[in-house]
Amino acid sequence: MMFSISLTLLAMMFGGIMEATHQLEVLVNQLLRFVKGGPSLIFMTLFTCVLSNASMPEQYISIVIPGRMYAETYKKHSYTLKHFRMHLKAQERLHRL
Repeated sequence: MMFSISLTLLAMMFGGIMEATHQLEVLVNQLLRFVKGGPSLIFMTLFTCVLSNASMPEQYISIVIPGRMYAETYKKHSYTLKHFRMHLKAQERLHRL
């Protein structure tokens, strides 16, 4: 049980370090070059979540990090947070398969 808790804490610290050092902004700016509209934004969100799940230490953080990355972009493309949560939940279901 302590292993799971410590892994979660380490993953959250990893996410905090990435955000504090502005690594997320650099990643988002590079990935948003390929986004031309709504459907490509949704695809990029799902792609980023799958990629982050493969490269990050825990599944929870692989959903939270892209959520933090794309929240402002969804607002700029006039999507509501309801749509944003729906896309992140769809990605979570893909991880369970």
